[in-house]
Amino acid sequence: MFNLVQMGSNKIQEDASYFGTLKLEPDDVNEVEQEETDAVKYTKPSPRSHEKEKNAEPEEQLEENGVLFWVNRSGFPINDKTWDRMYDHASKIHPDGYDIVKKIKYVKDLPEISVPQAPVWFPTNTPIFEKLEIVQKYMQELQYNHTGTQFFEIRKNRPLTGLMDCAKEMIRESLPIKCLEAIILGIFLTNGMAGLERFTISFKTMFNGNYHRHVVLGVLHGGKYGAIGMSRRNDLMYKPLEFSNLSSVVVDFVESYNHYWHEVKKS
Repeated sequence: MFNLVQMGSNKIQEDASYFGTLKLEPDDVNEVEQEETDAVKYTKPSPRSHEKEKNAEPEEQLEENGVLFWVNRSGFPINDKTWDRMYDHASKIHPDGYDIVKKIKYVKDLPEISVPQAPVWFPTNTPIFEKLEIVQKYMQELQYNHTGTQFFEIRKNRPLTGLMDCAKEMIRESLPIKCLEAIILGIFLTNGMAGLERFTISFKTMFNGNYHRHVVLGVLHGGKYGAIGMSRRNDLMYKPLEFSNLSSVVVDFVESYNHYWHEVKKS
């Protein structure tokens, strides 16, 4: 049902003493473009918008379960082109259409948004299960990304140290994330937790004739298993560190998927 393997990169092996025990499935790394969609149905693009997408620069678009989405490759601050794409996406999926864009885009005195504090330090006596709860709470405070644009580019061939730089950028910018970005952020925030093993757990499901992929960061400590991550659904991201074996964690996820009429094809 699941396959845990040690990553083969020499660079990662060299960094193991700093990053702790980390196991990733190669399929999860190779499918970085395949973000989760859970049970949320996308609005079908109009012929005009589809034509615009076909003429877009291919290196800036990725495909998610047959639906194109944008990746912010211009870095920060976000450029006008990327902003326009997000506004265009919002006008298509929001019930108020472009009116909602006008309420935001042309207003000068928008309310200040609070920035969650990243848990980069814990008191020495904090138990591991409590640290994981705090990390999960922080990621949920960042919120799930519904903008149609992935803010942080996750490169498949980037070394682990480079991915940790990406995690620092996520903390600095404090923007919504999706499941794969949560994996990178979760690895960074759990570095240094003594005795904690980390590995990916990936799912491939079918809903309404479409395949969907999702990934969370599995954790093992003191003989107990759990998971942290990001999803639109609360029961498809966090599992407390209380399961006696990994199979029980996977079964719990499968049962959660059943609530949303998803048939799990692979885990």
